[in-house]
Amino acid sequence: MGKGRRYLQGQALHEMPVPKENEIVALVTNTPGSNLLEVENEAGQKLFCRIPKRFRNLLWVKRGDLVIASFDPHHPDTEVRGELSHTLYQAQIKHLLKENLIPQRFVAELSKRTEESQLNSAAERSPVNHANGEQVDEEEEESEEEAIERNHNRNQPMMPESESEEEEDE
Repeated sequence: MGKGRRYLQGQALHEMPVPKENEIVALVTNTPGSNLLEVENEAGQKLFCRIPKRFRNLLWVKRGDLVIASFDPHHPDTEVRGELSHTLYQAQIKHLLKENLIPQRFVAELSKRTEESQLNSAAERSPVNHANGEQVDEEEEESEEEAIERNHNRNQPMMPESESEEEEDE
């Protein structure tokens, strides 16, 4: 990893970006490929923006992420109208929420997502049987793990039965 890439990665993770004049905070709704992102702005319009070459294979963007994208209002009417400026991570989102720079429409989406993730992490940590809400014993939990560990996509080697086992059965 070259020095420039380390700089970009550090900048993407630790800098607290603020949208400039021609930049907007947008929600990624789709990743159609070819280094394109379909984003939704505050008004609900779906726009395409491209990922610049310097960010390719360095920053990973998925559906539901918040990004800062720069759009040129005088850009010719083509499909791709903007360019990704920043991918927002958790600390950066919190900073922008304090500054009140994230549209209210996305704040509701973020709160839903954080509630779901907290529920999922709490469910993973607590040994509760979710069917009836009872505590699960450690032995039952281990037996469930053993049942999960078997992978049916892999062929199991055929073990020849030994003669001693046959003799014991008779």
